[in-house]
Amino acid sequence: ALFTLGRYEESGRAFTTYTVLFPTGADWAAAQEGVVRSAYEIGAEMMRHRDWAGARAAWSRFLEQHPLHASARQTFFAIGELYVLEAEGKPAEEAQPLLEKALRHWGDLASRWPGTEEASHALFASGNLLETRLDRLDEAIAAYRRCIFGSWAGGAQASLARMVEEDLTVATPRAWRGGEAARVHLDLRNLEELTVEIFPLDLEVYFRNHHSHEGVGDLDLDLIAPAIQFTWKAPDYRRYAPLARDLDLPVEGLGAWAVAVSGKNLRATTLVLRSDLDLLVKSSREELLVLAEDMHKLREKGVCEMFLP
Repeated sequence: ALFTLGRYEESGRAFTTYTVLFPTGADWAAAQEGVVRSAYEIGAEMMRHRDWAGARAAWSRFLEQHPLHASARQTFFAIGELYVLEAEGKPAEEAQPLLEKALRHWGDLASRWPGTEEASHALFASGNLLETRLDRLDEAIAAYRRCIFGSWAGGAQASLARMVEEDLTVATPRAWRGGEAARVHLDLRNLEELTVEIFPLDLEVYFRNHHSHEGVGDLDLDLIAPAIQFTWKAPDYRRYAPLARDLDLPVEGLGAWAVAVSGKNLRATTLVLRSDLDLLVKSSREELLVLAEDMHKLREKGVCEMFLP
Protein backbone atom coordinates (compact mmCIF):
# COMPACT_ATOMS: atom_id res chain seq x y z
CA ALA A 1 0.00 0.00 0.00
CA LEU A 2 2.81 2.42 0.84
CA PHE A 3 4.43 1.76 -2.55
CA THR A 4 1.13 2.34 -4.37
CA LEU A 5 0.69 5.64 -2.52
CA GLY A 6 4.11 6.83 -3.70
CA ARG A 7 5.65 6.71 -0.22
CA TYR A 8 8.74 4.94 -1.46
CA GLU A 9 11.10 5.52 1.45
CA GLU A 10 8.53 4.11 3.86
CA SER A 11 7.72 1.20 1.58
CA GLY A 12 11.43 0.43 1.27
CA ARG A 13 11.82 0.29 5.04
CA ALA A 14 8.72 -1.94 5.34
CA PHE A 15 10.00 -4.37 2.71
CA THR A 16 13.43 -4.41 4.37
CA THR A 17 11.88 -5.18 7.74
CA TYR A 18 10.04 -8.16 6.25
CA THR A 19 13.21 -9.58 4.68
CA VAL A 20 15.03 -9.33 8.03
CA LEU A 21 12.24 -10.78 10.16
CA PHE A 22 11.16 -13.53 7.76
CA PRO A 23 14.24 -14.74 5.86
CA THR A 24 12.40 -17.95 4.93
CA GLY A 25 8.98 -16.34 4.45
CA ALA A 26 6.86 -17.17 1.45
CA ASP A 27 7.01 -13.57 0.26
CA TRP A 28 10.69 -12.96 0.90
CA ALA A 29 11.62 -12.76 -2.81
CA ALA A 30 8.74 -10.36 -3.51
CA ALA A 31 9.74 -8.25 -0.50
CA GLN A 32 13.36 -8.13 -1.69
CA GLU A 33 12.21 -6.96 -5.11
CA GLY A 34 10.05 -4.38 -3.33
CA VAL A 35 13.17 -3.06 -1.61
CA VAL A 36 14.83 -2.63 -5.01
CA ARG A 37 11.79 -1.07 -6.67
CA SER A 38 11.30 1.37 -3.79
CA ALA A 39 14.93 2.47 -3.95
CA TYR A 40 14.64 3.06 -7.71
CA GLU A 41 11.33 4.93 -7.49
CA ILE A 42 12.77 7.41 -5.00
CA GLY A 43 15.02 8.68 -7.79
CA ALA A 44 12.29 8.42 -10.43
CA GLU A 45 9.95 10.52 -8.29
CA MET A 46 12.61 13.19 -7.87
CA MET A 47 13.14 13.20 -11.62
CA ARG A 48 9.41 13.71 -12.19
CA HIS A 49 9.65 16.77 -9.92
CA ARG A 50 12.72 17.99 -11.87
CA ASP A 51 15.00 17.58 -8.85
CA TRP A 52 17.91 16.52 -11.02
CA ALA A 53 20.61 16.50 -8.35
CA GLY A 54 18.35 14.62 -5.93
CA ALA A 55 17.49 12.03 -8.58
CA ARG A 56 21.16 11.49 -9.42
CA ALA A 57 22.00 11.05 -5.74
CA ALA A 58 19.12 8.60 -5.21
CA TRP A 59 20.04 6.50 -8.24
CA SER A 60 23.71 6.53 -7.27
CA ARG A 61 22.72 5.08 -3.88
CA PHE A 62 20.57 2.55 -5.72
CA LEU A 63 23.62 1.42 -7.71
CA GLU A 64 25.76 1.18 -4.59
CA GLN A 65 23.16 -0.98 -2.85
CA HIS A 66 22.12 -3.09 -5.86
CA PRO A 67 25.08 -3.18 -8.28
CA LEU A 68 24.13 -6.58 -9.72
CA HIS A 69 20.42 -5.92 -10.25
CA ALA A 70 19.15 -6.36 -13.81
CA SER A 71 18.27 -2.66 -14.02
CA ALA A 72 21.68 -1.41 -12.83
CA ARG A 73 23.12 -0.65 -16.28
CA GLN A 74 19.98 1.14 -17.46
CA THR A 75 19.91 3.16 -14.24
CA PHE A 76 23.53 4.11 -14.83
CA PHE A 77 22.58 5.31 -18.32
CA ALA A 78 19.62 7.25 -16.93
CA ILE A 79 21.90 9.22 -14.59
CA GLY A 80 23.64 10.57 -17.70
CA GLU A 81 20.27 11.51 -19.18
CA LEU A 82 19.54 13.59 -16.07
CA TYR A 83 22.44 15.89 -16.93
CA VAL A 84 20.98 16.40 -20.42
CA LEU A 85 17.51 17.10 -19.03
CA GLU A 86 18.93 19.59 -16.56
CA ALA A 87 20.75 21.40 -19.38
CA GLU A 88 17.55 21.99 -21.38
CA GLY A 89 16.57 25.65 -21.52
CA LYS A 90 19.78 26.85 -19.88
CA PRO A 91 22.19 29.36 -21.49
CA ALA A 92 25.06 27.76 -23.36
CA GLU A 93 27.63 28.61 -20.69
CA GLU A 94 25.54 26.80 -18.06
CA ALA A 95 24.42 23.92 -20.26
CA GLN A 96 27.83 22.90 -21.58
CA PRO A 97 29.32 21.67 -18.26
CA LEU A 98 26.24 19.51 -17.71
CA LEU A 99 26.47 18.05 -21.20
CA GLU A 100 30.16 17.32 -20.68
CA LYS A 101 29.27 15.40 -17.51
CA ALA A 102 26.72 13.36 -19.47
CA LEU A 103 29.41 12.50 -22.03
CA ARG A 104 31.88 11.41 -19.37
CA HIS A 105 29.21 9.36 -17.63
CA TRP A 106 28.19 7.56 -20.81
CA GLY A 107 31.84 7.02 -21.72
CA ASP A 108 32.31 5.36 -18.33
CA LEU A 109 29.31 3.13 -19.01
CA ALA A 110 30.67 2.01 -22.39
CA SER A 111 34.01 1.16 -20.75
CA ARG A 112 32.50 -0.70 -17.79
CA TRP A 113 30.04 -2.81 -19.76
CA PRO A 114 31.41 -3.07 -23.33
CA GLY A 115 29.27 -4.85 -25.88
CA THR A 116 26.04 -4.49 -23.89
CA GLU A 117 22.78 -2.93 -25.02
CA GLU A 118 23.32 -0.03 -22.61
CA ALA A 119 26.81 0.57 -24.02
CA SER A 120 25.28 0.69 -27.51
CA HIS A 121 22.77 3.27 -26.29
CA ALA A 122 25.49 5.28 -24.54
CA LEU A 123 27.64 5.48 -27.67
CA PHE A 124 24.71 6.53 -29.84
CA ALA A 125 23.56 9.12 -27.28
CA SER A 126 27.11 10.47 -27.01
CA GLY A 127 27.38 10.84 -30.78
CA ASN A 128 24.00 12.57 -30.98
CA LEU A 129 24.95 14.94 -28.15
CA LEU A 130 28.28 15.79 -29.76
CA GLU A 131 26.62 16.35 -33.14
CA THR A 132 23.47 18.27 -32.22
CA ARG A 133 24.26 20.06 -28.95
CA LEU A 134 28.03 20.50 -28.66
CA ASP A 135 28.87 20.86 -32.38
CA ARG A 136 31.98 18.67 -32.06
CA LEU A 137 31.48 16.82 -35.29
CA ASP A 138 34.74 14.85 -35.48
CA GLU A 139 34.09 13.42 -32.02
CA ALA A 140 30.51 12.61 -33.02
CA ILE A 141 31.82 10.68 -36.02
CA ALA A 142 34.15 8.71 -33.73
CA ALA A 143 31.32 7.84 -31.31
CA TYR A 144 29.03 6.68 -34.13
CA ARG A 145 31.83 4.54 -35.58
CA ARG A 146 32.29 2.78 -32.23
CA CYS A 147 28.57 1.91 -32.04
CA ILE A 148 28.61 -1.26 -34.13
CA PHE A 149 26.64 -3.54 -31.79
CA GLY A 150 23.27 -3.57 -30.05
CA SER A 151 19.95 -2.17 -31.20
CA TRP A 152 21.35 1.37 -31.47
CA ALA A 153 23.96 0.40 -34.06
CA GLY A 154 21.54 0.92 -36.97
CA GLY A 155 20.73 4.46 -35.88
CA ALA A 156 24.42 5.21 -35.32
CA GLN A 157 25.40 3.97 -38.77
CA ALA A 158 22.55 5.94 -40.37
CA SER A 159 23.71 9.09 -38.57
CA LEU A 160 27.29 8.39 -39.62
CA ALA A 161 26.28 7.98 -43.26
CA ARG A 162 24.25 11.19 -43.14
CA MET A 163 27.20 13.12 -41.73
CA VAL A 164 29.94 11.88 -44.06
CA GLU A 165 28.05 11.83 -47.37
CA GLU A 166 27.61 14.80 -49.69
CA ASP A 167 24.08 16.19 -49.76
CA LEU A 168 22.45 18.91 -51.84
CA THR A 169 18.91 20.21 -52.23
CA VAL A 170 17.69 23.42 -53.83
CA ALA A 171 14.21 24.94 -53.54
CA THR A 172 12.38 28.12 -54.49
CA PRO A 173 10.48 29.42 -51.43
CA ARG A 174 7.89 31.32 -53.49
CA ALA A 175 7.30 33.37 -56.63
CA TRP A 176 9.13 36.69 -56.55
CA ARG A 177 7.85 40.16 -57.43
CA GLY A 178 9.50 42.34 -60.04
CA GLY A 179 11.01 44.59 -57.39
CA GLU A 180 12.51 41.71 -55.41
CA ALA A 181 15.71 39.78 -55.81
CA ALA A 182 15.00 36.30 -57.12
CA ARG A 183 16.63 33.70 -54.91
CA VAL A 184 16.79 30.00 -54.15
CA HIS A 185 17.33 28.20 -50.88
CA LEU A 186 20.22 25.75 -50.56
CA ASP A 187 20.65 22.92 -48.06
CA LEU A 188 23.99 21.17 -48.36
CA ARG A 189 26.61 19.16 -46.53
CA ASN A 190 30.24 18.33 -47.34
CA LEU A 191 30.18 20.52 -50.47
CA GLU A 192 32.50 23.49 -50.30
CA GLU A 193 31.91 24.77 -53.85
CA LEU A 194 28.90 24.70 -56.17
CA THR A 195 28.34 25.49 -59.82
CA VAL A 196 25.15 27.46 -60.50
CA GLU A 197 23.60 27.43 -64.00
CA ILE A 198 20.59 29.53 -64.98
CA PHE A 199 18.45 28.71 -68.02
CA PRO A 200 15.65 31.04 -69.21
CA LEU A 201 12.45 29.02 -69.53
CA ASP A 202 9.46 29.68 -71.76
CA LEU A 203 6.87 28.64 -69.22
CA GLU A 204 4.03 28.66 -71.77
CA VAL A 205 5.80 26.18 -74.02
CA TYR A 206 6.80 24.05 -71.06
CA PHE A 207 3.22 24.01 -69.74
CA ARG A 208 1.81 23.07 -73.15
CA ASN A 209 4.23 20.13 -73.37
CA HIS A 210 3.96 18.86 -69.79
CA HIS A 211 0.54 20.16 -68.65
CA SER A 212 2.20 21.34 -65.45
CA HIS A 213 4.84 23.73 -64.21
CA GLU A 214 6.43 20.95 -62.13
CA GLY A 215 9.13 18.48 -63.10
CA VAL A 216 11.74 21.00 -64.23
CA GLY A 217 14.40 18.73 -62.74
CA ASP A 218 13.65 16.16 -65.45
CA LEU A 219 14.75 18.50 -68.24
CA ASP A 220 17.95 17.44 -70.00
CA LEU A 221 19.76 20.70 -69.38
CA ASP A 222 23.19 19.26 -70.24
CA LEU A 223 22.31 19.76 -73.92
CA ILE A 224 21.69 23.50 -73.43
CA ALA A 225 24.21 26.23 -72.75
CA PRO A 226 23.21 28.19 -69.63
CA ALA A 227 22.53 31.89 -70.01
CA ILE A 228 24.34 32.53 -66.71
CA GLN A 229 26.90 30.34 -64.97
CA PHE A 230 28.99 31.06 -61.88
CA THR A 231 30.75 29.36 -58.98
CA TRP A 232 29.49 29.77 -55.43
CA LYS A 233 31.68 28.99 -52.43
CA ALA A 234 29.90 28.03 -49.23
CA PRO A 235 30.56 30.58 -46.46
CA ASP A 236 31.51 29.17 -43.04
CA TYR A 237 32.06 25.74 -44.59
CA ARG A 238 32.97 22.96 -42.17
CA ARG A 239 33.34 19.31 -43.00
CA TYR A 240 30.36 17.22 -41.80
CA ALA A 241 28.34 20.33 -40.86
CA PRO A 242 24.97 20.99 -42.54
CA LEU A 243 24.66 24.40 -44.16
CA ALA A 244 21.52 26.32 -45.17
CA ARG A 245 21.79 29.47 -47.27
CA ASP A 246 19.69 31.71 -49.53
CA LEU A 247 21.34 32.49 -52.85
CA ASP A 248 20.44 35.59 -54.86
CA LEU A 249 20.29 35.06 -58.61
CA PRO A 250 21.63 37.65 -61.11
CA VAL A 251 18.56 37.63 -63.37
CA GLU A 252 16.84 40.66 -64.87
CA GLY A 253 13.17 41.44 -65.35
CA LEU A 254 10.14 39.20 -65.11
CA GLY A 255 10.13 35.61 -66.29
CA ALA A 256 10.86 32.01 -65.44
CA TRP A 257 14.18 30.22 -65.11
CA ALA A 258 15.38 26.70 -64.51
CA VAL A 259 18.20 26.90 -61.98
CA ALA A 260 20.58 23.93 -61.72
CA VAL A 261 23.04 23.68 -58.84
CA SER A 262 25.76 21.03 -58.88
CA GLY A 263 28.65 19.96 -56.70
CA LYS A 264 30.87 16.88 -57.04
CA ASN A 265 28.48 14.16 -58.26
CA LEU A 266 25.28 15.84 -57.12
CA ARG A 267 22.88 18.05 -59.07
CA ALA A 268 19.59 19.65 -58.08
CA THR A 269 17.21 21.80 -60.14
CA THR A 270 14.36 24.16 -59.30
CA LEU A 271 11.99 26.52 -61.09
CA VAL A 272 12.29 30.23 -60.29
CA LEU A 273 9.44 32.57 -61.21
CA ARG A 274 9.38 36.36 -61.00
CA SER A 275 6.00 37.91 -61.78
CA ASP A 276 3.80 40.81 -60.72
CA LEU A 277 0.67 38.95 -61.76
CA ASP A 278 -1.80 37.59 -59.20
CA LEU A 279 -4.76 35.40 -60.09
CA LEU A 280 -7.99 34.94 -58.19
CA VAL A 281 -9.85 31.86 -59.44
CA LYS A 282 -13.40 30.76 -58.68
CA SER A 283 -14.94 27.74 -60.33
CA SER A 284 -18.07 25.65 -60.45
CA ARG A 285 -19.00 22.62 -62.50
CA GLU A 286 -19.93 24.73 -65.49
CA GLU A 287 -18.12 28.07 -65.09
CA LEU A 288 -14.68 29.46 -64.38
CA LEU A 289 -14.06 33.02 -63.17
CA VAL A 290 -10.55 34.45 -63.19
CA LEU A 291 -9.48 37.87 -61.92
CA ALA A 292 -5.94 38.82 -62.95
CA GLU A 293 -4.30 41.73 -61.17
CA ASP A 294 -1.02 43.51 -61.79
CA MET A 295 0.32 43.84 -58.25
CA HIS A 296 2.99 46.30 -59.30
CA LYS A 297 0.48 48.80 -60.72
CA LEU A 298 -2.33 47.62 -58.40
CA ARG A 299 -4.91 47.37 -61.15
CA GLU A 300 -6.67 44.70 -63.14
CA LYS A 301 -4.65 43.23 -65.95
CA GLY A 302 -6.22 43.98 -69.31
CA VAL A 303 -6.06 40.83 -71.43
CA CYS A 304 -4.60 37.60 -70.07
CA GLU A 305 -4.21 34.31 -71.84
CA MET A 306 -4.79 31.26 -69.65
CA PHE A 307 -3.85 27.64 -70.21
CA LEU A 308 -5.67 24.93 -68.30
CA PRO A 309 -4.33 21.38 -67.97
